[in-house]
Amino acid sequence: MNPTVRTVLITIGIIALLSGIGGLGYYLLKPSEPPEIISENPPNIPAESVEIVVSLAGAVNSPGVYTLKTGDRLYHLIDLAGGFNEEAATENVNLARLLKDEDHIYIPKKGEVTDNPFSSTTGGKININTATQVSLETLPGIGPSLASRIIQYRQTNGPFKTIEEIKEVSGIGDKRFEAIKDLITVR
Repeated sequence: MNPTVRTVLITIGIIALLSGIGGLGYYLLKPSEPPEIISENPPNIPAESVEIVVSLAGAVNSPGVYTLKTGDRLYHLIDLAGGFNEEAATENVNLARLLKDEDHIYIPKKGEVTDNPFSSTTGGKININTATQVSLETLPGIGPSLASRIIQYRQTNGPFKTIEEIKEVSGIGDKRFEAIKDLITVR
């Protein structure tokens, strides 16, 4: 056999062998089908929405008590109430706020001075899980620096589970806690 023919045949054989191995490798390693999605619901929202009841007052077109679903946000409630009225001071309203059962939302009017524009109070007590800087500063012994640390603590660690947990915030010891314990709540 001629050496040139032999080299050509060997080259063709090697190419065929490599093509076969490549095809087999692709077949064995081809991507599988995507996994089947079992649930479209986010993990923290129940499949069947639970109704919540929320009170809305202040500068909206139709203040009142509204029934919504778990997972609804403040903008849903404002839409149900026909939107803000002309007097509404909306610049500090967090429309993305997640609503909870028994929330009381107050929308302030322009020029109105309020220590609690986002209804962070419950039954006259300040909810330390939703209170604004201004609301926290109304508590005895809580100034701007300590109010800021409370907000930072809950942003870092999540909502307070008990009112006693506020003592984990640097600057709030037993004495300060005793002064505010009857004025605060968690929800």
